[in-house]
Amino acid sequence: MASACGEGMIKLEKLNYRVGDFALRNIDLCIRPNEYFVLLGPTGSGKTVLIECLAGLRRIDSGRIEIFGADMTQAEPRQRAIGYVPQDYALFPTRTVYENITFGLRGRGWSGGSAERRVRELSRFLGIERLL
Repeated sequence: MASACGEGMIKLEKLNYRVGDFALRNIDLCIRPNEYFVLLGPTGSGKTVLIECLAGLRRIDSGRIEIFGADMTQAEPRQRAIGYVPQDYALFPTRTVYENITFGLRGRGWSGGSAERRVRELSRFLGIERLL
């Protein structure tokens, strides 16, 4: 796997994870820089579980997770720099759209002014300014 992948942006080697009767077994994956990747499969096949393992939201049983050449197998989610948007709307219901978006930026140390400029820039790009 390692030689075939070369310098991967994301590499999974022999990833194993089990929860209840479900298991991911010996998953090898290589996503190279500037490469588009789509994960397809039927309901219950483990797509979300695999992404949660990659993001560090689930601890794998064995194997290796490498991101930009660094071993991130035991790293906390915040150290992995992986953006993850759950399919079940994990938003703070007591916060505005603006506050939900800036929450992640502030958690990463962005100042109020910098965070506000970035949110405005992104909202213009996405065409959602009216929702802020």
